Amino acid sequence: MKIKRLNSLLAMPLSLGVGITSALAAPLPGGTLDPTTIPKYVTPLVIPPVMHDNGTPGHYDIAMRQFKQQILPGGIWATLNPAITNPLPATTVWSYGPNADPTPAVAPAANSQFNYPAFTVENTVNTPTSVNWINGLVDANGNALSHLFPIDQTLHWANPLAECLGGQLRTDCKGTSTLPWQGPVPIVPHVHGAHVSADSDGYTEAWWLPSANDIHCVPRDPVTHAPTTMPRGQLADGTWEVVCAGSLANRLTDRAGNVNANVDTTTGSAAYLYQNDQPSTTLWFHDHALGFTRLNVYAGPAGFWLIRDPAGASRETGLGAGMILPGPAPVAGQGVLDLNTPGNPVRNSIREIPIVIQGRSFNADGSLFYPGQTHQI
Repeated sequence: MKIKRLNSLLAMPLSLGVGITSALAAPLPGGTLDPTTIPKYVTPLVIPPVMHDNGTPGHYDIAMRQFKQQILPGGIWATLNPAITNPLPATTVWSYGPNADPTPAVAPAANSQFNYPAFTVENTVNTPTSVNWINGLVDANGNALSHLFPIDQTLHWANPLAECLGGQLRTDCKGTSTLPWQGPVPIVPHVHGAHVSADSDGYTEAWWLPSANDIHCVPRDPVTHAPTTMPRGQLADGTWEVVCAGSLANRLTDRAGNVNANVDTTTGSAAYLYQNDQPSTTLWFHDHALGFTRLNVYAGPAGFWLIRDPAGASRETGLGAGMILPGPAPVAGQGVLDLNTPGNPVRNSIREIPIVIQGRSFNADGSLFYPGQTHQI
């Protein structure tokens, strides 16, 4: 069995400390759900399926959205395994999926590829992949969602208010307010380890907000892209007047040095291009917004970006003649339930399994626990 692994952030939704009673490995405090009470070995190891493109090979429209997913034992896993006698609630998460897919009521869902961790994006060596990344963090009415966790505005952060401690009018600075940020959430996706131009790298300062009904964008200088006025924040009618994209979002260059205005604040999206001009490898994509990375990724959005080499043995660059790695891997068209229902022939056939491990703490209602500003560790 060939196991794909991440060497940076390991991100499979496991509850650390489950069933551990040793004093040397006691679960960390946090959350109202005691991890020692969560039954283990009752849910299947999740095999991420392959994400489908937008109908044109190599082209994707990938959105980040909020939805619920059955991470803890319960829901669909209780249906599949009668041993789960005390089902636990679903968890509100953020993650990626094809923009054309519906937002699932509860993931994993047969009719949607929105999932945590995200479905895998398969790529080919020296064959470009284009992605239209969409900030879909809006509610059912099209209004901007606030974050799942407390946002510390006193950090150096993606500051939609352009309200800087030093008095500058810019969107990457320490803020002046000590209150948690309750406004719309910046995102900027980053493929970790990709050979890529600056305009598609996902720099932390190149963030943008969703296209939401309750967001008003302040004007930007056409040359410097700095805000021309100080945004007023949340207005009396509940809407937000903010800077809608970071300082670098619309002025990064491609490999030829040409400025590429690839962020469209009217759609809450950015067009990125990945050349994939590197050996076959296991990469991953995640959010990278300034001052938000730890929180956005904790909320869920992360997935595999695999680059295959059709000219290499087992589609791997550099393997000697006759060398074979275990396979098959998941392929496009296989569904999340096909790959994750124990005993399914499709699941039983897979011998290359991407595995990511991510520590999580939960509350009794199934929600993710993250320490607040006064309890950070």
